[in-house]
Amino acid sequence: MNRRRISAPAGLLVALLLAGSLLPPVEANPPQSVTLEYDAASGQLNVTIGHFTLNGATHYIFKVVVERNSVVNLTANYASQPTNNIFTYTYNIDAVDGDTLRATASCILGGDASGSVTVSVAPPPDLIPPLVDIVNPGNLQVFNTSNIVVNGTASDNVAVSKVEVSQNNGTWATASGTTDWSVPVTLVLGPNFIRARATDTSNNTNLDFVYVTLINDTGPQPDTTPPSIMISAPLESQTINVSAIEIRGNASDNAGVRLVEVRLNGGAWTEAAGNTTWSSPATLALGANLVEARATDTSSNTATTSVNVTYRNETGPPPDTVRPSITIIQPSEGQKFNVTAADVSGTASDNAGLNKVWVRVNSGAWGLATGKTAWNSSVTLVNGGNLIEAVAYDTSGNTATAMVNVTYAAPPPPPPPPVDTTLPAIAISAPAEGTIFTSASITVNGTASDNVKVDRVEVRLGTGAWTAAAGNLTWTATLTLAEGKNVIEARAFDAAGNSKNASVTVYYTKPGNAATLDGSISSGEYDLKATFSGGDFELHWKVSAASSGWPWSAEPPAGWPSASSPR
Repeated sequence: MNRRRISAPAGLLVALLLAGSLLPPVEANPPQSVTLEYDAASGQLNVTIGHFTLNGATHYIFKVVVERNSVVNLTANYASQPTNNIFTYTYNIDAVDGDTLRATASCILGGDASGSVTVSVAPPPDLIPPLVDIVNPGNLQVFNTSNIVVNGTASDNVAVSKVEVSQNNGTWATASGTTDWSVPVTLVLGPNFIRARATDTSNNTNLDFVYVTLINDTGPQPDTTPPSIMISAPLESQTINVSAIEIRGNASDNAGVRLVEVRLNGGAWTEAAGNTTWSSPATLALGANLVEARATDTSSNTATTSVNVTYRNETGPPPDTVRPSITIIQPSEGQKFNVTAADVSGTASDNAGLNKVWVRVNSGAWGLATGKTAWNSSVTLVNGGNLIEAVAYDTSGNTATAMVNVTYAAPPPPPPPPVDTTLPAIAISAPAEGTIFTSASITVNGTASDNVKVDRVEVRLGTGAWTAAAGNLTWTATLTLAEGKNVIEARAFDAAGNSKNASVTVYYTKPGNAATLDGSISSGEYDLKATFSGGDFELHWKVSAASSGWPWSAEPPAGWPSASSPR
């Protein structure tokens, strides 16, 4: 039997062939998965690829193409892959909210797979609080009725969610309305602390507050004051070439505006949106139209205003949407005043025509200015800062506003007058010093003067009570004397309280027996009356005489002067 030998090289070849038949064939192997994640904060796109291979150096993902909104943004080429199964590549991509990012991974041996993601960028947090303002009641307002309406306005950069009101740190009550809101409040006797809190859609809040006082509550006082209402658009006699319009205006009341209603051409009243600032849509009829607005306050008082407009057609010239221009010439920004009355003047213009110019100060009532292209008005300033606004309306209802800030500083009060220390002067003209009366009732008169003014003159007898005299510069008074010696005092006062006194001493004796020196006189007590060639001389003394007649002596009663006869 013959055997054949296989040489070593031939055996090795057979072994290699057998080993080769055991290995899997090399074929195209596309990626099994491609997923994307985008971090908006860092701008990084993570592309995670699932690609299984036995040899990452020869069988790998060689290319990744990234598209943004179907436009190629970048292409990355590779000579191997980092692992034999799942791995992640990171790319810097600029993308915004709503962009679609797509990544396509390609195998070196053929085949590819894609994945995509839509960018979602959360908006930045709203950190701006809303604004809230209590319009009524005013701070430090005093009421004599307990039931009032608190109303005001609120605004926000995004939206106001709600407005609430609290009284005396009590529970919060949700107001009716948001940007234009109101809520009824019952005051307690004495001081009341009212707060309003506005909350926006991001739960930011802001507060406003006022202090008011209820001095008594004798029952609600009837409010008979009607509200006021104004239609700001459309304007009186305006011609409009579209039928669908918006009626706008303002309303105010001493207690609170409850609602505003609008009607067209005598039709049904419909409630407008808002109270103090209101609006309502309307559809005009062809030709003349009567637009009416009615405000109702919280006591059901009403006020109505109206304008007449004309709707021409809808195929006429396009509406005028160009705003007018307005400038305040006087006063200038930052001007300082030392009087409350301020003249306001300026200019205005418009491409079609001006209708009116209105002026107000510190968000008060609007006042119609005199003139249009050159206009003027006057306002009354308050102490401190003042905001003056002027608004121009054109014939199409377009508006423009100008404003300036001015300051009023009240002048200091005048210095007080110098202190008056000069005493008045007073003199008793009658009776004269030492006058002897036989009648108890007498009249005292005199004069008084002062460097400024005599305020009053008073008179008294002895230490008795002071009584007012009749007259100041020339004065009189009636007194009743006591028997014997009487001291009459008069005093004058000026307006500063300075005073000056004057006095005289007079005597009063009741009428008695009279005796003359022309006859004999016995010892005893007499009321003596002597008659001389020069006239009468009344002594009115009690006399004791020696029996021989001369010499004699007299002793007066207490308080009278003494005398003796001549020798």
